[in-house]
Amino acid sequence: MEHRLSCFKSELAEIKGYQHPPPLLRDLLEVIFVLLGHRPVLRSRGCEWAVLRRLLEPNPAKQESLVSQMASFDAARAGDELLLAGQLLCGVSRESAQHAGEVSSLLFAWAS
Repeated sequence: MEHRLSCFKSELAEIKGYQHPPPLLRDLLEVIFVLLGHRPVLRSRGCEWAVLRRLLEPNPAKQESLVSQMASFDAARAGDELLLAGQLLCGVSRESAQHAGEVSSLLFAWAS
């Protein structure tokens, strides 16, 4: 998974440039950020794309990129975030993520 995450770095610039991302990609990014602890910033399914796009930027305080946050994520330390992420992923299948493309497939695999 780490190798796949490192390949994801090149896709981030394209994703950040979207004015209106595909709904599934947007939903998967929301799940990722919930898992990474950005829950107070996000409002389940009502999150603005501008907020998600800002979260895609490296954290200046920690010098951490999204990819490094994902690589160092410890599911054992995530509590309610896992439950909320599971609720947000409800109705999203592996097949639909794969059909949407490589990035969505990677995000789904990481989040599920």
